Amino acid sequence: MATHVTIHEAEKTLIDLIERVQDGEEIVIDQAGRPIARIVPAADEASAATEARKPGSARGEFVVPRDFNDPLPADVVDEFEK
Repeated sequence: MATHVTIHEAEKTLIDLIERVQDGEEIVIDQAGRPIARIVPAADEASAATEARKPGSARGEFVVPRDFNDPLPADVVDEFEK
């Protein structure tokens, strides 16, 4: 379960909060009684992103159209050049 702290408390105790996060605790920063930020260990986020991105993992889930590399229609090109 996450520990909630006010934004004022977070400003004053940031180093302590970072140490607590490194020990596995999740910190939620509240402003006016509403959560606005979450501090979690960076290693957890990085490993999840690495695992989620495997080359070829979407093979067979969609088909690239034959005209994928064809030039864009003139009206579309005109919109980009505005």
